[in-house]
Amino acid sequence: PDSAPLSSTELAERLREHYLAQRYRELSELCDDYERRYPNLPALHRWRGQVQHLHERWEEARDSFTIAIESPGAKERAPRDYYAALRLRAETLRELRSRDGADERALDEQRLADLDEYLSGTADYARFLELHPDWEELAKRHDEDPRRVYEEQQIAARLERIKGLMRERRLKEIVREAEHLLAMAAIDSSTRLHCLRTLRDVLDALKRWDEALDYAQQLRETVERLGVEAPEPRTLTAK
Repeated sequence: PDSAPLSSTELAERLREHYLAQRYRELSELCDDYERRYPNLPALHRWRGQVQHLHERWEEARDSFTIAIESPGAKERAPRDYYAALRLRAETLRELRSRDGADERALDEQRLADLDEYLSGTADYARFLELHPDWEELAKRHDEDPRRVYEEQQIAARLERIKGLMRERRLKEIVREAEHLLAMAAIDSSTRLHCLRTLRDVLDALKRWDEALDYAQQLRETVERLGVEAPEPRTLTAK
């Protein structure tokens, strides 16, 4: 590598060139240079392993970054590599926040910017961060199985939809959403407990709904016994 320090943009451009050309040796040397210039950033040191990992799986994942960003459902199908990158960035941020001096913080902010440039050289990382404003939480929770976040998001989304359907008393659609949750529980054991807990909440809500309808019916009968014409109680409507 050149002896003169590279700007973050130049570094990103070089990394992109070397990565796409699969010149792993040159890319590794460039990492050496980067680590020499920033020797006190532990998170950066881990990039050697990440670079090697990306190189080794190049053939099988050549298009995964582009597909994950451009195809429908990008948030749900982000490659595992992004989560590894997010964990490294989280480490960098923790280090940045622990600094006392303003000068050191400013230096770390530049390091973090350079790290983002590094990522931009191998993937559309900035776009990924836009898609994932909760990236730090994702990095913390999904070390082993990043697909789990998608499953949990789907369960949460269905539960919110069911709540809305309950307000509208659309029983048929509530049943349909519950069937989707049951299907998810049957297919994937890792989300079964979450699905079943969600369904239990739904059933509890429906039970309270039935109790309310029963009370309305009792009230109607009481009013009729008093000789006053009463309106029909609200009933379940399957739209």
